This record gives sequence, C-alpha cells and structure tokens, in this order.
Amino acid sequence: MEWEVKGKAYLLELMLMILAINVEDGPLHGKEQVAELLQETVGDKTEVIYHQNPSSETLANQDFSFAIVVVGETPYVESMGDNSELTIPLNGNELITSVTSRLPTLVILISGRPLVLEPEVFGNTDAFVAAWLPGGEGGGITDVIFGDYEFEGKLPMTWFRRVEQLPTSAGEDNYDPLFPIGFGLKSKQMGTEAEHEYTNDYYAVQVAWF
Repeated sequence: MEWEVKGKAYLLELMLMILAINVEDGPLHGKEQVAELLQETVGDKTEVIYHQNPSSETLANQDFSFAIVVVGETPYVESMGDNSELTIPLNGNELITSVTSRLPTLVILISGRPLVLEPEVFGNTDAFVAAWLPGGEGGGITDVIFGDYEFEGKLPMTWFRRVEQLPTSAGEDNYDPLFPIGFGLKSKQMGTEAEHEYTNDYYAVQVAWF
C-alpha cells in the first residue's frame, strides 16, 4: 500500500537498542537506524526527523505533521529488570506528555511485560501499540503501523491499571483491568482508523498488540 503524507513525519526515540530490526546486514542496534528504516518506508515525500529528547522549542518551531514516540525498557536479565513501580523507565512518561500535548502521536511501547500507563500521561495519545520484544523481526512494526498488514495480536495476559492490583486474574470479583486478557483491535486495511475504540474510565484510545 502506498502511503503519502504532506509535511513532516517525526520520529522520537528514547533509548538505544529498543528495536532490533532484521535487515540485510543484520539486526539494527542504533536509534538513528530506526529513523532510517521509517524514512525508507514512507519514501522521500515525507521527512523523518530524529530527536532523542526534543525540547519544547523544537516541537513548537518546526512544522511537524505527527509524532511517533518509541519508549520502553532496555535489555535486562533476572534482577536487572526489577522495577517495583513498573513504570516506563528513563523519563518515558515525561517524553510522551511533552509530545502528545503538541502533536498527534502514535506511541510504541517496547517491553517484555505490561507497564503502568497513567491517564494523565496516556490520555492525549491518539494510538498505542504494544510491540513487546520484537527481536530480529522488529521491522514488521512498520508493516503494520503503515497498513500493509493487519494487527492480529490479542493480549495474552491482563494489563493491570496499577501495581497494587497485582496479582490479578480474569474472573475475580474485583477484576478491573486497564485492558482485559484477549483484548486487541484491528486496523482497516486501507487506512489507520481502528474499527472501534476501547473506552473505560481512564481514556478512549486506539490500541493494538503487535
């Protein structure tokens, strides 16, 4: 599917090595390379500009059409991944808030587990993709966000609202998740509009699982 946008596309990436994308010379390891992959996907009619942590002046002074914000966790093993609050690390919440207050925004979360998505941070997000740990096939993310393939994933676990809810299981009397087990949306094949929105008392947002 050919995809064209007038103006500029804006890629924001928070950390090094949060995407591993399988290309001819092997997995990608640098955030600048992620921007290059998106540029290749959208073609020369759309400019992709990379900033790790853009300032308010940067966001205000350039004529961006929209933003893609990629946040998540760095690679870890065992206790190195301990996070008692299960929040997005490295100021991820602040980055999302800064961008969504100014631009239409797609947020892509890279993580091996659900993380807390606060309403005051996430409420202005136009769309959210849980990409989990995409590994060597991470390039498939661009295939689905630009509509070449449908989102097919369904949530394999409960996505809790707060860590105080843990452990939580479907069927419990007080089961009140942010997103229930089995949840997932599909995009329309020829566009980016979701078939429906998931609405709860936090927010309404287009959500998909990669």
